Amino acid sequence: MAEQAMNTNDRLAGWGNYATEKKPVPSAVQQNETSPESGEPALGRLQGTIDAEIHSNQALMLINGRRGPGGVAITGLMSFAKKANSAYSMSGMNDPFADYFLIQVENRVEEIIEQVREVGERYHAVLDEALANEVRGTDGRTGRAYLLSETVSAQPKKFQFRFGHHASRALYVIVQFDRLAVLIMALAHQGIIDRDAGKKEIDEVWKMLRGMLGLGHNWIVTNCRRQDLKERNSAAVEAIRKLSEKNFVDMRMFGGPEEMCDYFAEYPRPKSAPTLRQVPMQAAPVLEQPKQN
Repeated sequence: MAEQAMNTNDRLAGWGNYATEKKPVPSAVQQNETSPESGEPALGRLQGTIDAEIHSNQALMLINGRRGPGGVAITGLMSFAKKANSAYSMSGMNDPFADYFLIQVENRVEEIIEQVREVGERYHAVLDEALANEVRGTDGRTGRAYLLSETVSAQPKKFQFRFGHHASRALYVIVQFDRLAVLIMALAHQGIIDRDAGKKEIDEVWKMLRGMLGLGHNWIVTNCRRQDLKERNSAAVEAIRKLSEKNFVDMRMFGGPEEMCDYFAEYPRPKSAPTLRQVPMQAAPVLEQPKQN
């Protein structure tokens, strides 16, 4: 059972080196379970946790979220994870609308990772240049009189998550953003970069992350499958009605419900898609055009 823990001394490096300070989580294999096909002992479901240590207020707000009345509402990672896990489950039942949502998440994750990498490389180059310009002593060596120490929170917030799939990827990019924010704040604190310029860079990536977490607002469980859309039955009618009310997709893209059915009936599956499960289909009436108000 692998347990991942953030190592504070490795915060400005890439995701990969972990320090495990806690005892390993006991194995989740249940020895008493048996396979219904063979009657032989079966392995239990794999489980594990991800430990994260957050140092910036911006990343902390993305994890906790914020309610609307006291300010602009921000969807937190926990609320997003519920939506993502639900969509992942529905994707296994061949729900194309769940797949649409998950593909949007995957695309946003890739965009944010690329942005964090580009900005991070640029500011690491600034740091390297600042250290390279350190005055050398008479022996040709640097006096090491100037050292940029890591800027971290005196009281970082520690979390333990039990996420899977797309929620884990969302957590990954938030942690990467937290590291980037720490780096930029350290450079600004030491006067190496302009504080306002650094804040602008942090805000731009933060807005991208906020947009990703907000994707779940308009997706709801419809219990609609690709076969329903092909048949244009009542399940398809109800799904389109619910999603049109939530502004899940731009209805102007389609000439009518039939065209929307055809489009999503052939919609691709996500890169990280679950195995399809066999679900009995039910007969239902044929799709009709919705009435105009």
